[in-house]
Amino acid sequence: MNVYATPHYQAHRRTYDFLFDEKYRAQRPETVAKLSEEYSVQTNYYGIAEPGRYAIHVSRHQLLNAAEETVFTWDNINDDAEFCTLFSHMNGRHYLVFREDLYGYSVLELESGRTLRYIPEESFPLAGERFQETFIWTGSRYDPGSNLLAVSGCYWACPIGTLFLDFTEPLTEQSCNQWLDIHDVVDADYERYDDIDLERFGSDGLLYFKAFSAKDGQRADFTFSLSRTVELVQAKRRK
Repeated sequence: MNVYATPHYQAHRRTYDFLFDEKYRAQRPETVAKLSEEYSVQTNYYGIAEPGRYAIHVSRHQLLNAAEETVFTWDNINDDAEFCTLFSHMNGRHYLVFREDLYGYSVLELESGRTLRYIPEESFPLAGERFQETFIWTGSRYDPGSNLLAVSGCYWACPIGTLFLDFTEPLTEQSCNQWLDIHDVVDADYERYDDIDLERFGSDGLLYFKAFSAKDGQRADFTFSLSRTVELVQAKRRK
């Protein structure tokens, strides 16, 4: 279940509203990152750290066009290893993939302004349900040839990993149990590899991974079939 639009989760987000105020502006300076020739993202950071409490860090992002006009704004209530990626899709439209919390993902279609916002119930359970870790997104890369979205990130306190999603329809929700973890395919028991990170989609039909050995920490790079990955991703979506 996607809990983003539920009253339970929206009430949780509103508890962070007070932080987006100048008096809580973090010492970390405002940043502006170029996403493409036409778009950039401006980020301001806020937070609070009180004795006996965890420090809370949040961020506000403004997507700016070439004229430096704000075309979209979003808040992230947990800015640990946050990211945003803008890419051109094979359907001719442009999509921004970003995060608004530690878990889940969001997508903006620039041409229409439509969004998909997904927070997995597993990691934000309703009252009485058990919390479960889900994959934390820290980066993404799209391949128009296969319509795959490769996602870098990890489970909390676990090795770096790579997920794959079918991104033929970017605004179609995909639950966390439909995400293909490459570690589950090549080393389900985590005996061979520690970190696994996609380096590139090869033009030769292979995926090139940067990896490290679980035994000695040395580089243990490998390749995997792109077509086989597509098959596995599609099989996950059909379940």
